[in-house]
Amino acid sequence: MTDFTVDSNIDDAWRTFALHVGDRLSHLEPGETLTIQQDPMIPEGPHGTLRFAITGSRRLRCTIVDTDLHPTPEYFAEHLGLLADLGWRRLRNGTHIFEVGRRRVDQLAHVTVLTLRQVWEVVHPAFLDHSPAARPEPRIEVAVQPFDADHLRALLVGSLEDLTGCRIQTDADGDIALPTKPVSSWLSPRSDAPRLEFFARLAGDITDRRRAADIVAAQPTMGSAVRVHLLEDEVFATLTVECAVFHPHNLSSALAEWFSFLADCAPSVIAKVGEDTPLTARNDGRLPDALQTLLELDPDGRSLSAREVAKICRYNQADILSYIHTSEEQHLTWRRSAVDAAAASDAVEADACRHEADAWKATTHNLRAALRVVVLSDDDTADSSSTAK
Repeated sequence: MTDFTVDSNIDDAWRTFALHVGDRLSHLEPGETLTIQQDPMIPEGPHGTLRFAITGSRRLRCTIVDTDLHPTPEYFAEHLGLLADLGWRRLRNGTHIFEVGRRRVDQLAHVTVLTLRQVWEVVHPAFLDHSPAARPEPRIEVAVQPFDADHLRALLVGSLEDLTGCRIQTDADGDIALPTKPVSSWLSPRSDAPRLEFFARLAGDITDRRRAADIVAAQPTMGSAVRVHLLEDEVFATLTVECAVFHPHNLSSALAEWFSFLADCAPSVIAKVGEDTPLTARNDGRLPDALQTLLELDPDGRSLSAREVAKICRYNQADILSYIHTSEEQHLTWRRSAVDAAAASDAVEADACRHEADAWKATTHNLRAALRVVVLSDDDTADSSSTAK
């Protein structure tokens, strides 16, 4: 039989309480809130209050305000340190937030218990009052009507600084760089209308535009405001936010949707656009013998003539077309690697990747010249060799 102690009883009660909170939060719907606070009948000291709600991107967010912390400067600073250690993020308006996805509801329940016990020193869940407000009364929110692009940009920067607690800088074009992966992205007011636009370049130097167009057309248009576009030989993603009336809540919701798209959906689009490497270069990871020979004899793509390249490829039209496809894909891959290395401030790696990309580009040019020899040459030997093959 396990020995009974007061501490073990209290710990069991908090574990049960955490399970209860997690269950309540897992069933919380947009528009509903859950408030957990110390019993208002207890008059001594600051009363901790945690407010839970669903964000526009359907994430769980808990908020605490500075006025719920201890008013004495010494204890107030201690509370701020405890919250920071637990992972809370303090905004410039004095609000602390802790936000998770719906699948991490247990983590939020655990942090809730630690916050109540460490910050407000709540001894037992019995000293708490927690009740949901199924349909709270709507609050009066103040929005701003921007009068030009510069005003909208100022509102945007101010709201982002409040959300992040960091100073926001714009580039020479007035765009704001966002810390996104796997590609960089920017946010900027439109000059022709009261709108904000998120944009990112997903892929460039596309050779098979028809295939890329099919991939773009297959992207879902329902359930997401993000759109994928094919412009010339590049694929872009954009998200437009109407701002005839500006409010920070709309901005934070759009940010969540944009970050979610780039993290969850963009990698698939990038992979599909770049996965058209021919089977001859995929089966065992090696390049075809003729193409490998070409690289060994002419690593920089500058020393062999078109007829010599055609001879190495045995004057075979289908093979040359396949090698062109492989070379183009290699060129794009090394170009992307150069961009990534430059973004990571690795100048040596970026230069090496650019050199490799240039070499593949030269090889592609030589293969096209060889294809011209095979297809258009009047040389009987070439024709007979191609036919025999």
